[in-house]
Amino acid sequence: MEGREVASASAETVDALLASELNNMTVADRTNVFEFIFMQEIHGVAQYAPEEYCSKKIQKSLHLLSEALTYIKDKPAYDKCQEIAASNEATFVNDEVFRLKFLRAEQFNPQKAAERMVKNLNLLYRYLGSVGLTRPIRISDLDVEGLQILKLGTLQLLPFRDRSGRRIAVRIGPLGLDFIKNEETMMKNLLYLFQVLAEDVESQKRGLVMISFPSINFDPSTISDPKAKRLIYEWLDSTAIRIAASHICLPDKPWFRALGSMFLIASTPSVRVRTRLHHEAQYKMMGYGIPGDQLPIKNSGTIKTQNQKKWIAFRQMKDVAVKQDGSPNKEIFCPSTKDVLAIGGMHFYKFPGNVAYREMLQSKLGDYDNATSVQEKIRITNDVLVDIEASGGRFLVRDKRGWWAPANEQTARIKVSNAFRDVRKSNRARENRKRIKSDTHKFVKIGSQHCPCHE
Repeated sequence: MEGREVASASAETVDALLASELNNMTVADRTNVFEFIFMQEIHGVAQYAPEEYCSKKIQKSLHLLSEALTYIKDKPAYDKCQEIAASNEATFVNDEVFRLKFLRAEQFNPQKAAERMVKNLNLLYRYLGSVGLTRPIRISDLDVEGLQILKLGTLQLLPFRDRSGRRIAVRIGPLGLDFIKNEETMMKNLLYLFQVLAEDVESQKRGLVMISFPSINFDPSTISDPKAKRLIYEWLDSTAIRIAASHICLPDKPWFRALGSMFLIASTPSVRVRTRLHHEAQYKMMGYGIPGDQLPIKNSGTIKTQNQKKWIAFRQMKDVAVKQDGSPNKEIFCPSTKDVLAIGGMHFYKFPGNVAYREMLQSKLGDYDNATSVQEKIRITNDVLVDIEASGGRFLVRDKRGWWAPANEQTARIKVSNAFRDVRKSNRARENRKRIKSDTHKFVKIGSQHCPCHE
């Protein structure tokens, strides 16, 4: 069969599979797929779940989750956690913060959240033993081969977000290949990476964006390998953060079009409806609010590892801090879209938090310029910082290692004061451009009136 015929047949198989799954859904579930997933989740425009706006609803959901857990009979890792808790040893399983992650992953469905949480604990216990049930995984818990895989950059958490504030994870190469080679190493890596992603509250609420480039070092046997497929299903069904959108990027050739369809067939139903296939990755990603030119892969297929090396060093630094005083450092690897990044450059100029910051400065510029004392100007700069914090943002500066950290009060005030000056200059420059344009228009009009060609 020719390549195009294979691609066409595979696409028809996927269409038939999706149609069958949709037909087997209830009307409510089918409406959710069309209105919530197809139209909102994939494009990152979905609103928070209603429960997020009411603490009483969150508490009720947590209570229902606890009840659901009692009705699940086979939950060895969860039961082990309760034994640990009964002996007054540390465990996070009864922590509301931990449980809330699974409620958010399942859009506050208590029964599904309980099942997902039990599966997650089972995997932690299977691959990390009791340690996995008593504290979060550390990068130092990974074995030598696992750390080497991270350094290769085949699995990366990007240092930026999509336009809606969701974290982005990138997989380069077929996921099943690493599972076939070393099950334990790969599962530990994935459990760790997705635990790190689930630390971010914004991503808990909005979900995660997954981008895959499976054609790099592709091995056809990995798609149909039953062990790899089973392990991938177990992992996807247990993560404490939902994959809101999945993008599979492939070369624009008939064989790879067929490959994309094969990956969709091998996916779980929940992931399949959230997946889009692309054959012009950089261009197509921009349409989903993802800067395609910053993806960690070149057109040649070479993996970019500069950010990955920084991320590994960042996580190792956080491990040391936790071991020394029990709490992580304040450094940040991936700022929130509500944060203000006090740094120059067009990329940061367009950062959502910086755009909102300039609008805030513009609204307060008149008061700042009319202030009659230094104390009054200081009060206005403090008001700006308070407003940033009230909106859920932080005023961040970049350190020598390339990470972000909250600016101290004095530094922040100085930078806000300088930003007022920059806004003032920008306003003047804009007014000058308008005046020059207006004068030029008048000159051209006068010149055309006296031109002989018009007589």
